[in-house]
Amino acid sequence: MSVTLQWGDAVERSRCCLVFIALAIYSGTLIYAGEYTAEKALTALDAGWADLIGVGRAFIANPIFPLRWQRGLLLNTPEAATFFGGGAKGLTDYPLAQA
Repeated sequence: MSVTLQWGDAVERSRCCLVFIALAIYSGTLIYAGEYTAEKALTALDAGWADLIGVGRAFIANPIFPLRWQRGLLLNTPEAATFFGGGAKGLTDYPLAQA
């Protein structure tokens, strides 16, 4: 079982009472999501506030996302209108990373 907490800026907000209560009473996997940067994700993981970080929108918009984060490459801006179909434009149209 896992619990997913999604906030617009979870690292700063993770200091709130709800998170500390969850950490105190819940021993399962905590997954945070919500516009994480690589730096904020590492902070949350290193501090023990989260076990995993969800990066759905960023992953959709960025081919080879793990490599982009690893190398500190620029990320494409997600276009929500193209996420789930509706036309020919979408997942395969995002530009590849320039090394």
